[in-house]
Amino acid sequence: MASAQAAGHRDHLKKILLMRKRARYLSKGNYHLGRLEYLASLFPDARFLVPVRHPASHVDSLVRQHQRFVGYAADDPRVAAWLAAGHYEFGPQRVPTGYGPGDSHPIETAWNLGDEHQGYAIQWASAYRFVETLLRQDPWSQRLVVVRYEDLCADPPGTFSRLLPATGIDPESALATERLDHITRSTAAQGRLDRRTREVIWRETGEVARRFGYDEAGD
Repeated sequence: MASAQAAGHRDHLKKILLMRKRARYLSKGNYHLGRLEYLASLFPDARFLVPVRHPASHVDSLVRQHQRFVGYAADDPRVAAWLAAGHYEFGPQRVPTGYGPGDSHPIETAWNLGDEHQGYAIQWASAYRFVETLLRQDPWSQRLVVVRYEDLCADPPGTFSRLLPATGIDPESALATERLDHITRSTAAQGRLDRRTREVIWRETGEVARRFGYDEAGD
């Protein structure tokens, strides 16, 4: 049954490429992170880009997104039903996502105690610990590329010049020559978090965050 589903998925993507007259398929999905190993086996020539952002600003963004969707659902009961169709990161139907044995329980515990930032911080650490573990394995060092949000915003052309060869995209393609001056760094989270919240986030994420070049002072 599993092989039939895999074949059906591959055929579906082939149909899309044929209809669009394209040679490559690009898919963005948060839940793909937990499916990386399966997708890699399904598509041996696929390449994977994983964005990462300083945990302080990333976690705060996740908390605000959750609060926003909780508010939407309170105003309109249809929102929860729409989200339940496959989006469990935010809102009243939120489900913790852990990428290691037992990782989901402390996330849920923190949320149940009302500490949204701590819960999302634990989830951030679980996700990027998983990514960092993959990067230390062959052939993932050749198939998985991590893109730091801060690097992309600070130097869009330079970051793209490193990404294109890693993904097999022609450096002379339209994508490579596209204007990138619209890419700017958000300042929404800067100065928003109080000291206690920042300490909580760093306590949960610091060990993993340092592996991606972050320190406690940044955001």
